Amino acid sequence: MNIVSVIPITKNNAPETLTYFSAKDVELGMLVYIPLRRQTVLGIVTEIKKVETEKSSIKSSHFNLRKIEKIIGPSPFKKELINTAKMLAPYYATNMGSILTKIIPNDFIEKIESLKKNEDVVVKKTKSEIFTYQAPKEEREGYYKTLVRESFAKKESVFFVVPSIHQTEMWFEIFKKGIERHIYVYSSSISKKEKIKMWDDIRNSEFPVLVIGTPQIIIFQRNDIGSIILESEHNDTYNIRERPYFDFREVVKTFAKELHTPLILGGRILRITTLAEGEKAKYQSIGSKNFRFPELANLKLTPLKNDLDKFTLFSRPLEKVIREIHETKKHLFIFVARKGIAPITLCGDCKKTVSCKECKTPLVLYNKKGKRTYHCNGCGFQTEADMFCENCSSWNLIPLGIGSEKVLEEVRSLNQSTQIFFVDSQNTPTERDVKKQIKGFEESEHGILIATEKAFEYLPEKIDKIAIASIDTFFALPDFRINEKIINLILKLQEHTDIPLLIQTNHPEEPLFDHFERGSLLEWYKEEIGDRKLLNYPPYGVLLTIESRGNKVQTQKQRNELDEILHIYRPSIITKKIGVKDEYITHALMKLKLEEWPEYSIKEDISDIQKLISNLPPYFTVYINREYLP
Repeated sequence: MNIVSVIPITKNNAPETLTYFSAKDVELGMLVYIPLRRQTVLGIVTEIKKVETEKSSIKSSHFNLRKIEKIIGPSPFKKELINTAKMLAPYYATNMGSILTKIIPNDFIEKIESLKKNEDVVVKKTKSEIFTYQAPKEEREGYYKTLVRESFAKKESVFFVVPSIHQTEMWFEIFKKGIERHIYVYSSSISKKEKIKMWDDIRNSEFPVLVIGTPQIIIFQRNDIGSIILESEHNDTYNIRERPYFDFREVVKTFAKELHTPLILGGRILRITTLAEGEKAKYQSIGSKNFRFPELANLKLTPLKNDLDKFTLFSRPLEKVIREIHETKKHLFIFVARKGIAPITLCGDCKKTVSCKECKTPLVLYNKKGKRTYHCNGCGFQTEADMFCENCSSWNLIPLGIGSEKVLEEVRSLNQSTQIFFVDSQNTPTERDVKKQIKGFEESEHGILIATEKAFEYLPEKIDKIAIASIDTFFALPDFRINEKIINLILKLQEHTDIPLLIQTNHPEEPLFDHFERGSLLEWYKEEIGDRKLLNYPPYGVLLTIESRGNKVQTQKQRNELDEILHIYRPSIITKKIGVKDEYITHALMKLKLEEWPEYSIKEDISDIQKLISNLPPYFTVYINREYLP
């Protein structure tokens, strides 16, 4: 009889380790099915003790041990994958099982008994180096193709990680010539049957393979992985948007380190966090560490004002392009940051912002089936547009800002002979809807596409002309990474056209534009690094955000609880109403030193505050280095 410690692999807020008994012999690392509450879940054996040595503790225990329901056998996944989850769990204030449920797709967990494992072989360990590669897309394509050919010649496989389904398809087209039968493309879009077949095909291939896919491809079994490439390193899609909240880029980095496999972080421009960490950890740069971006020097900034110095939706250059699209037989893409008609409405008399009655978030004006209504993107509150100012009862409400629907209205008034295509989350909610609009735009003789960022993954390779309706929207966002996000946005759009972007702005004096004019971002990088050091922002500190929701009474209780637990750390705590009903949200924000929140350690080595946060009740949600500040 054995007493067995098991880590459950479940999304639920289960304890890190649970204890069961087993009449059968088990081994460390084995997978088992265990009872948890009213369910049966998968678990990993982490410790085994004989009953004879634990009799006294069993007798004094205040609960009865439950029996392991079934022993599956050795895990089909590499031990390095399990170690990755174990090391990351304390950093993200969660448990190892929760991280594994995100790394291992549910389709594989359901078919766990049918997954075969390669026999572990002694693989020559290389130095687990990290390389950074900051270069235009064409250069990266050429380098990656050469790397794959050289790896195949050395009988080594390559894992190529991308952030989205669309990018798996795009990179397959880039790589496929001559090696198509050795490429496997994985994403969540393929069926369960295809996934299980791919597991066997990749494992059994006698030849090196190129696996292209979203980050979960690291679960696949190969003993000959020569390198891992993480492409589009700046893309925020790598961040998990549901509990447990973590960054898949860190998963891939930790896995490569555990596997002693070289990792390449690639993109047109890498995150400042990565570049700064690279300086500290001495990442090697592929090619020169180039901060020159000549495409930025050619941007055309144009003010949103007419000859009378009054605001206009379109500058003269953009208006001219819109009017002439039909005659020139060209295609124009107008990027809009916000959906709706106007993201903000002001009272023309008292200058007060029109806000939600329930949660005080600024109301957004929409055109829904020909009828204008105000919506709150915070709590879902809706009201008709024929309202008056709550502050002074005035009817003089002035919609401000540039929304996608407002741009659509204005373009239609300027050009009625050109087909217009439209993409935003309100009007094209599904991938199918988006693809239909993009395909229509691409196949039209001449056309205008008006879209938010939702269209980015599906844009045609090249577009005749691209304009940004207003870049000013971004500067107002509470995001400490906003400048680098603006740069990535512009560089992404510039890749899709051979002529300079047309960017509308009312603030050409923004310091960022000065760096654009020089065609170099080195000085900007130095300034940004200096600011982050001063403010203790990542990578020089850790931003810890704790969030809880509930009614007024619950939220006050939770706030008091946080105050009591974290009082010595002096968190900044705010509470506000967010729902149409009695719903509130509390945010606690702390800026910690790196030594207060050490990264990637084992459970026994975590700091005092990590222990506190890890033991918070499940109604608290924890975010590490969240970009948006409350």
